[in-house]
Amino acid sequence: AAVGVAVAAAALRESRRAPSRAAADSDNATELSARVPRDDRSSRDARQLLAAAKTGAFVELEALEADDDALLGRDASGEMSAERENDVSLEASSDTRDVSFRAEHVSVSFARATWGNRALAVVCVAGFCANFETGMAWGLLASWSRDGLGIGGARRDAFMASYSFLKGFSQLAAGIFSDRVGRRWPMSVGLLGGAASLLLAAFGAGYDGAYLSHETRGDTEEHARLDARFKNLMASGVLLGLFTGLMYPVLAAAAADHAPGGALAGTVGTVRFWRDLGYAMAMPVAAIADASRPETALIFVACVMAAAGALVAVAYVEKHPHRA
Repeated sequence: AAVGVAVAAAALRESRRAPSRAAADSDNATELSARVPRDDRSSRDARQLLAAAKTGAFVELEALEADDDALLGRDASGEMSAERENDVSLEASSDTRDVSFRAEHVSVSFARATWGNRALAVVCVAGFCANFETGMAWGLLASWSRDGLGIGGARRDAFMASYSFLKGFSQLAAGIFSDRVGRRWPMSVGLLGGAASLLLAAFGAGYDGAYLSHETRGDTEEHARLDARFKNLMASGVLLGLFTGLMYPVLAAAAADHAPGGALAGTVGTVRFWRDLGYAMAMPVAAIADASRPETALIFVACVMAAAGALVAVAYVEKHPHRA
């Protein structure tokens, strides 16, 4: 708050000084213009400099001293050089492209990213599954650990913190890693690893410990069984956070790679639309969990994610193959 107040006060002082400085500059420019003759090239250049001083524009002194024909790229006959004509045509075509990109309709960008471009369509599927598993971690796994496994208090908080922290922290290295090896394998491995993490939670912590080791299942102490199930759930959260963080920043990078120039925001926006739509899958997953049991829902989501990981490995096309 103190820094914000200091910045606001400095900006206010600067805004009050600006009109007085501008008025002084304008008066000086007017006084100089009265002394400048108007019948030769130097006076014309001086008037351009004075006009720029009044408007606050920046003028290159070397450009004012240069000859007009040199500035325009004309030769002695008055014709524009071929190199200058090429530069002018490129600038004009660039301006035309910018106008067309700015005029692109949202439906065009949506159609291209959803089904028109195969690589972008695969990225949309990967993003959808990324938040599909995120919704599982935040919703079903959290409530299941409390109500189904009897894990509460600090243990449940530790499980949620391990997933969230590692998901955020691993993204720092995942982006740089994908710049070196490409986008395909971070996305594919992230989805496949997330699927394995959910299976570990389902079989390692679920089914009342039926799939635990024989030594643990033979232990008569209930808290020992609960400890073993919690360890598997904790390992699942750690792995799920790491694999989700591996693919999360790569989704936006892959969308940017395949976005045509000038349509970057529309392409990334479409990918993020499908990615965030993955949260809506919580409703059918909850229905599966209520109709059968949470472990069945976890296995279902793991199968969907594994299929998406295989799709990325097969169908995604690198924009920059030298990275792969």
